[in-house]
Amino acid sequence: MFTKAATWLPDEIRGNPAMSTEYTGWRKSAHSNSSANCVEVGTADRMVGVRDSKQHGRGPILEFSTAQWAAFVAGVKKGEFDCGPAPR
Repeated sequence: MFTKAATWLPDEIRGNPAMSTEYTGWRKSAHSNSSANCVEVGTADRMVGVRDSKQHGRGPILEFSTAQWAAFVAGVKKGEFDCGPAPR
């Protein structure tokens, strides 16, 4: 699901699969809960890593530069990725 969504992101904010970068400070949103589909965000030397929290650190990591991550966060705040109301 996440991979499919990432394919439509502009090139400047699309992540690349991380290979060997050591990320620290993994965290997820305070709005998430244990049964939700959540991602965690970690940092490493001017990079931001994003991973699926259900993988418990064993799954793939999408890697973004800090500039790419800032562009993505700004787009989220502007509503550029809003898809309309959530289904009930």
